[in-house]
Amino acid sequence: MHVFWYQNVQFIAYSLDTKPGYATGRYRAMANAAHDVTTRCSVMEAAAKAARVRANTSSYCLKVFVAPEFFFRSHTGAYDLDTYQTVLTGLRAWASGDDWKHWVFVFGTVIATFQNESGGQEILNVAVVQQGGAGVEGTRVIAKENLLEGDLLRLSQLKHDSPVGTLTFDGAVGVKTAEQFLNATNRGDGAELQKWGFDGRSIFDMAGVRFAVEICADHLGGRLQLSPTARGDWKPQLQVVTGCGVMGVIAENTVASKDGYIFLSDGFFADANGGRTSLSKVKAAKPSRDEAAELDDIDVETTVAMAGKLAGPWAQCFSQPGEVRLYPPQHIPWAKKA
Repeated sequence: MHVFWYQNVQFIAYSLDTKPGYATGRYRAMANAAHDVTTRCSVMEAAAKAARVRANTSSYCLKVFVAPEFFFRSHTGAYDLDTYQTVLTGLRAWASGDDWKHWVFVFGTVIATFQNESGGQEILNVAVVQQGGAGVEGTRVIAKENLLEGDLLRLSQLKHDSPVGTLTFDGAVGVKTAEQFLNATNRGDGAELQKWGFDGRSIFDMAGVRFAVEICADHLGGRLQLSPTARGDWKPQLQVVTGCGVMGVIAENTVASKDGYIFLSDGFFADANGGRTSLSKVKAAKPSRDEAAELDDIDVETTVAMAGKLAGPWAQCFSQPGEVRLYPPQHIPWAKKA
């Protein structure tokens, strides 16, 4: 595989607070799930349009736009599966347009839930990736493996006015211990390479580039470095972490190749302007599974405040309008084999 079209990449973060309402005992969302999804899709589109005004305009520069984890969740904590599907179609409705042909979007994550055969409440937390200008064939879904306590409210945090049916960590199914995460049976060389777009694995090819996408605790736990690239296969050039609780990327868990990049958009450690974001170039790749990559940080080039740019009842979904952060374009390295 080689980069046959894009010479450069520009990373762009939509930075805002997406953590659960620990103090209020409720998830910040609209009671009507359909209206909630429509509003969040509109907020995402507004941020992307604000970014496009300031982004590099060259058709040889791939724009990679990343929102934080938990961008999409309902007032009970998770959508049902039918509503989850409307998130995908709602985002694709505008991102598939020709105006976005040189963009790749990581739309944060969507929280969904369903009852398993035993009657337990299963939680799905998936990152939605969309190639701009493409339809459903340009959609990828990455499933989070490592559900953490802070991902949901606790029973002890609920209030008398918390919505009926509010999901809590106490009742969630599928929570792994650290040992279970490390020893999961789906580990192994090359195991994270997607076979099809909705299989939940983390590594895939899009726009002539090999991506690796992780969600929050999966990066903290080293999911990708536990399943390294198979010998003779192409390493990821661009690694993206969408999170809500990642203080910074971890060099030991960086799997991008030499001269590649790792990019973080996190919605937990928020200030008045937005969450934590970072971009680092891989100066030296991991020499082995137990060693760290050498990273060089790259500063934000331009910020765009979203205050006054969001229409509709956005404040029912988010505590702040946030800001868009654009990093300077970087050269995309040629793909390298493991």
